[in-house]
Amino acid sequence: MNQQLRKHISWIIFVLITIFSGLFFFVYPTLGEAIYGGIIYPFFRLFLDRVADFFDQSIAWAFIIISLFILIQSIIKKGFIKGVKFLFFLIVLFYWLWGFNYYRTPLVDNDKLDIEFSNVDDSTHLVLTMRTLESCIELSDSFDKGENTDYDNSLLKSCIQLAEQYPFLYKSKVKPVPVHPEGIFLRMGILGMYFPYTGQAQYEIKLGPIDRPFTIAHEWCHAAGVAPEHEADFLAYIICMSNENESVRYSAQMHLLYELLFYYKIRDKDTFENMISLFTPTMQKHIHDRKERYEEYSGPISEMSDEMIDRYLKLQNQEGIGDYHRLSEYVFAWKSEI
Repeated sequence: MNQQLRKHISWIIFVLITIFSGLFFFVYPTLGEAIYGGIIYPFFRLFLDRVADFFDQSIAWAFIIISLFILIQSIIKKGFIKGVKFLFFLIVLFYWLWGFNYYRTPLVDNDKLDIEFSNVDDSTHLVLTMRTLESCIELSDSFDKGENTDYDNSLLKSCIQLAEQYPFLYKSKVKPVPVHPEGIFLRMGILGMYFPYTGQAQYEIKLGPIDRPFTIAHEWCHAAGVAPEHEADFLAYIICMSNENESVRYSAQMHLLYELLFYYKIRDKDTFENMISLFTPTMQKHIHDRKERYEEYSGPISEMSDEMIDRYLKLQNQEGIGDYHRLSEYVFAWKSEI
């Protein structure tokens, strides 16, 4: 058996192991939690944490450029098939570095959290909505008082504290980093991204007070081993609400308020308008600035991005783009006090 044939066989075995591992974790998520979540992912995450610690900026572009160079060189020198093999290698590597986190035990089945989904009646919905609105109004005053917005270190501390409380989270010390050029994520229709190949949690540098803290916490949750978007949103909410900084808690409450108010926007316009009228000038400014920022960078690319993200999530056995709008479901279902 020549060396080239051995390489082909080794590659095929590697791909088959990856496919069967994915199917195994999908069928037996508790074993996916124990084997991948408890052994394999922490091993990779430890290495990635140490690499990411050297950089205070995103290095995703460097990885992408190097990968494109290798891909083009492979096609030019060794043919199209070699290029396809390299792309398959990147896909397989994605699952081992992070993607198998999609096939771990769902939060709702995790005995460390007391989550029980049930039908929510109108009165319960109204109570949480008013409580959240009142909280946003109160917290928005912190911006008028000059509340300290240098919260990155305290937010990372809150993330690590959550991981100490819930062992299914890897206690990652990776610090989420901004991505350049500014506006690039907004043009792509996203606020942040976890990049498995470098292990960095990244966020759009132009995010405002409504989005920045929540997005940082959300992307850290991905780095900690939480893949589903709705689960990362919920854990990000817990992280932000446990933080001592009022602007961080404001970000979490505003995200929740958006979802809760949408319920009234489509069901009860009068109630919706009455609640909107209670917004403070600070809240109105933040919402106006957020809308302008999104409109400035929206276009065909951001619209196409929604469709691509939806397909990607469904490929991972998720519900799709709607997973980004399920925070209120989890808050209603959570039986603990924040």
